[in-house]
Amino acid sequence: MTDPQPAFNYRYFVQKAAHTGGRVLDYGCGGGQIVALGLECGLDIWGADTYAEYYNGWGTPLTPQVRDRVKTIRNGVIDFPDGHFNVVLSNQVLEHVTDPEAVIAEVAHRIALIPIELLQLNKRIVHRQMDAMGMRAGIRAGTELCALGTHTAAMRDFIGATREKGLTGALQERDAPFGDYRTTG
Repeated sequence: MTDPQPAFNYRYFVQKAAHTGGRVLDYGCGGGQIVALGLECGLDIWGADTYAEYYNGWGTPLTPQVRDRVKTIRNGVIDFPDGHFNVVLSNQVLEHVTDPEAVIAEVAHRIALIPIELLQLNKRIVHRQMDAMGMRAGIRAGTELCALGTHTAAMRDFIGATREKGLTGALQERDAPFGDYRTTG
């Protein structure tokens, strides 16, 4: 990795994948940062991306080590066998695809086949843990604060901007000071 301090979410994903173990797919891997970090951490990690349209040149700067572990998604199909991966990561991808349900179905075929009753129990365990950490209180507080936020001048201005410039234009204007991926390239 050339980045001395990878983004928090990259480190988080790699840490969680390492804890889970097994073979990992980074679906929509873009420039391969998560794949590179995963390889540095000793993971059996692979990447896949379309490298189409806006993302056309993103595969070019991949290092040879990462390039050998990234496959191009063609016609919506990932070139890996069914049940090949234990973990699939997808960081900021689904909001950019035209048919998220088809993408999720394609990815689901690549996850190792786990008996449904174990998946159900695991989901229940996760929900109980989230509840113990205060999920319900957090949702309630967030809902109340969101309702209050809809009555602010800033929100009225943003809604006006969406009517004038469309949602994408309003979001680009709002996010420009942060220099995120949407506004820098």
